[in-house]
Amino acid sequence: MAPPESDNFYAGNDYKLRVTITTKDFSPATKKVTYTLEDIKAGIASGQQLLMFREKVYNVTNFMTKHPGGELSMFHLIGKDATDHITAFHPQHIIDDMLPRFEVGIYKAPKKTATEEKVHQLFQKLVKEVNEKYGETDFNFFAFLLFRYFVVWCLAIASVLYLPKWYNAIVGGLLMASTWQQVAFFCHDAGHNGISHVRHKDYTLAVFLASFFGGLSMGWWKDSHNVHHIITNHPHHDPDIQHLPVLAPSTEFFKSIYSTYHKRVLEFDRIAKALVPYQYIGFWLGNLFGRFVLYGFSWEFLFKNKQEARPYRYMEIAGILSFFCWYGSLVSTFNDWHVGLTFVLVSHLCASILHLQIQISHVSMDMSCVECDEHFATKALRTTMDVDCPEWFDFFHGGLQFQVIHHLFPRIPRHNLRKVKPLVQQFAKDTGILTYETHTFTECSGIVHGAMTKIAQQCVFLLKHGGEEIHF
Repeated sequence: MAPPESDNFYAGNDYKLRVTITTKDFSPATKKVTYTLEDIKAGIASGQQLLMFREKVYNVTNFMTKHPGGELSMFHLIGKDATDHITAFHPQHIIDDMLPRFEVGIYKAPKKTATEEKVHQLFQKLVKEVNEKYGETDFNFFAFLLFRYFVVWCLAIASVLYLPKWYNAIVGGLLMASTWQQVAFFCHDAGHNGISHVRHKDYTLAVFLASFFGGLSMGWWKDSHNVHHIITNHPHHDPDIQHLPVLAPSTEFFKSIYSTYHKRVLEFDRIAKALVPYQYIGFWLGNLFGRFVLYGFSWEFLFKNKQEARPYRYMEIAGILSFFCWYGSLVSTFNDWHVGLTFVLVSHLCASILHLQIQISHVSMDMSCVECDEHFATKALRTTMDVDCPEWFDFFHGGLQFQVIHHLFPRIPRHNLRKVKPLVQQFAKDTGILTYETHTFTECSGIVHGAMTKIAQQCVFLLKHGGEEIHF
């Protein structure tokens, strides 16, 4: 199956769009020229990569492959008004110093509907208030987190070395799982520049923590996670929901779709047809063994990408090798291989709570094939929900419980997310059309289980009827 013929899909592995003739020039010398949406479409059809920001047009053709957040994350914004996306993901100095280099003209946007204008104005007011009040980082908060992680890691090692047989495997495994889970939250914050707000500082720290303490590639995570934020829950684009042949979180996967992230067709083949009817079980089992899968994704990513494209590649490889050296040495201290295997399983399987925390806020939400034309805030509230928990338990969820807020403000420091929540809830209420969903962890789990079960039943129905003229 070839990639679909659509302006919103890559037209093949070389990512080139169809070439036609355009009558307008999109060079920096044309900054005073006004462009309509039709002009933008014509320019894109001729091979230019154009996007809009605050009523200006930018030609990013030569920057696509150099973008630190990945080429694919930019591609989904080509031809779109990327104002809210750029504001959410970039510090002000990037907007002030970097963007003007690519400016080519003025954008004459189509008139918004009354509803669109209302959402736009309310969101701009919200963005200003949140950035002014809650954008600053409390570095003592993050310093204490690092100290706590190191203490728990040392306790995990000490438990393995000094506790009695079996206790060393179970207690040590639980403490090691806690270390991996909590370190992942810190890496998530740093990957979004939500700590120092300086990309190379946050990212260097995140690479070290993810690779040395967790054995995982931060580069792989960032490459896929940025796309997830840009085009959340789109079956064809979002890698976070593309789990065939094990899971099909949307009936759209029954059609054997083309993944623009993996650059291949995700076949709804015999294996998928055998597993998806039982995905209400497979979802929980798959998360249990998710960490082993992430090791594979990390190595695949590092071997497929050259150093020129991934400047932290050697650092990641060195860190991951160090991880397997110290972790392997720790496992080798067990005199009984049964006990050693128990430690490995406890540490890995208990850390799987992280994978559930990552997915639970998304996989039961709307997965319509909506491109980036809808408003940034509309997409966030349509595709995410919060996990409600008492404030004293925030540490356990590491900020992931505030997914709606995080998708709206990915660079806001974790310790401020709870403070922002009432503002976002009021924003949703004021629009009159947006809904802020929040449920307890138990309720979220039940909702996800119900969604997985419903689609599994639809799959069984489809297979039973031979797939003829069946529409969901």
